[in-house]
Amino acid sequence: GACIGAPPIPCPPQGDAMPYYTAEGIVTVGVGGDALVNSIPVAGHAGYALEFDGVDDMVAVAMDDSVGGPVTIELWLKSSNAVNEFAAIATLVAPGAEPDYVSVHLTRFGAVGVDASVGGEVRAVYSHATVNDGNWH
Repeated sequence: GACIGAPPIPCPPQGDAMPYYTAEGIVTVGVGGDALVNSIPVAGHAGYALEFDGVDDMVAVAMDDSVGGPVTIELWLKSSNAVNEFAAIATLVAPGAEPDYVSVHLTRFGAVGVDASVGGEVRAVYSHATVNDGNWH
């Protein structure tokens, strides 16, 4: 599909993924539950990827009030793990005491779900297709 304002993430190459990152601002990577600040390779450079063990790792991109209007979360996912509970893939959280958020996650059935909270009201959409089949989606 077409993106307005940002190029789409390219298809991953055959074999191991080596995408580039276009995130700007502070990026935090957490490995083993510990946050490592600014540890992602320089934005826009091909040849880098992150690998997670699926237990307690994460990536968080800082947002502030200057990000007004529509926001796109786009990613490639490859998993063959059984999911026993909610497993976050990407979460975007707006600043504030009771922040709004959008969360993309794997359901316990291996499908993709998207939850969004605006003003404390949560809406959710779930796919029927499973994506934990070892292929790129």
